[in-house]
Amino acid sequence: MKVDVGGKIVEIEDNYDPRKDDGEYMNEKQRAYFKIKLQDWLKDIEKKLKAENIDDVNADYRSTDESDQMVMESNILTELRNKDRLKKLAQKIEEFIGKIDNDTYGFCEETGNEIGINRLMLRPVARFCVEIQDKKDREEEEREFLERNQEEQIKRDNQAIKEDEY
Repeated sequence: MKVDVGGKIVEIEDNYDPRKDDGEYMNEKQRAYFKIKLQDWLKDIEKKLKAENIDDVNADYRSTDESDQMVMESNILTELRNKDRLKKLAQKIEEFIGKIDNDTYGFCEETGNEIGINRLMLRPVARFCVEIQDKKDREEEEREFLERNQEEQIKRDNQAIKEDEY
C-alpha cells in the first residue's frame, strides 16, 4: 500500500506491523502505517455521520401522544450528542493526520518524549506519553475528589444552618 507522508510516497506491506520495525522511532513506514490507520478510522466516522440522519423523523411526530413525543425527543437528543462527539473525533483525527505529515506524530505534547508504538496502536490519537497521561489522570481524580468534598461540605453547612434556624 502506498501513502503520501509529508510529501513523500511511502510504500508499506499489507501485513506491516510497526511494533516489529527495528528502525528508528516514527520512521516513514511507521508514520505511513498510522496515517492509513487514522484515514480508515476517519472514513468509518464519516460513514456513521452520513448514516445518522435526524431529518428522517416521522412526519406524524405531532400527532403522537405526549409520551411518544418525549421518547422521540430523547432519541433525537441522543443522536445529536453522538453526532457531535463523532464530529469532534473526526476533527481530532484530521489534526493527528496533520501531525504525521509535519513529523510531530508520536511525541508527547508536553515533554517531547516518545509516546510509544504500543500506546499508539491502542490509542492512535494519544497526545501524551504514559507518565504525563498518568499524572494528568491523577490530577483530574484529585480535582474531582476535592469538588465532591466541597459540594458535600456545602450541603452539610446548609443543613446545619437550617437546623440552627429551627
